[in-house]
Amino acid sequence: MADVFGERLKKYRGKKSQSEFAAFFNISQAHLSSLECGVCEPSVSLLQQIADKTSISVSYWLGETDDGVMNGGYQVQGYMPAEIIVAQAQVLKMLKESGTMTSDERKLMREVLAACSHALDESPERADK
Repeated sequence: MADVFGERLKKYRGKKSQSEFAAFFNISQAHLSSLECGVCEPSVSLLQQIADKTSISVSYWLGETDDGVMNGGYQVQGYMPAEIIVAQAQVLKMLKESGTMTSDERKLMREVLAACSHALDESPERADK
């Protein structure tokens, strides 16, 4: 399991640095490196956090399926660029810290971000990836 998980995590990270990608999941760069190399396996809570934050199912990360459908039924074919994940995290952090938006407005913003990610996955220039 560690090998499949590590390979998928590394591929998903893309060109983002390990430090930046690890910060998104609140883990150290060293721990991310160990996960990607298959030296260790993720805890159940980390695995669930990764699935939640990436909208890709735990089954996919564990190598049980190549189908990553989750959260709203979006089909994840290939991988969403890590840049989108990091940008989403930064926007969500700003929204939480602003305190001026209602919870409904924050929920709507999350849905908009998810739709943007989905649109990027469906864009013609990404069709071959």
